[in-house]
Amino acid sequence: AEYMGLQLEKNQEVKVKMENESMALLGKLKDELSNRKAAMNELEREVSGSKEQALRLAGEMEMQGRAMQKLKVEFEENLRKREQMLEERFRCDLDQLEGEYQRETNTGSRIQSE
Repeated sequence: AEYMGLQLEKNQEVKVKMENESMALLGKLKDELSNRKAAMNELEREVSGSKEQALRLAGEMEMQGRAMQKLKVEFEENLRKREQMLEERFRCDLDQLEGEYQRETNTGSRIQSE
């Protein structure tokens, strides 16, 4: 009977010790879970911020693309206008030179015929 009493007492001690260890382990697990939840929340905030930043950058890039397209169109229009102006000047200069050549040729022909 004494042996059984000691055995019961020992079993009770082991049971209490195991319960205490289990509670300590459970506490650690709860803390770890809490830390991981906090880390996940932080990551979600970062991802959300990154998404917003990516969307903002995409919008800015789209606006810059439109602005670049507009500049390209303006540049091409200015280039065409300059080409036309140069072509017209060239034609005027050519007409003027042809006129002078004709006058010189006519003057030379008159001198020869005299």
